[in-house]
Amino acid sequence: RLIIMQKQLEGAQLYIREQCLR
Repeated sequence: RLIIMQKQLEGAQLYIREQCLR
């Protein structure tokens, strides 16, 4: 389950970066 949380965190960071670029 910890791995899944890490994957979600990575996805969230990528999403935030895309929002910041816009």
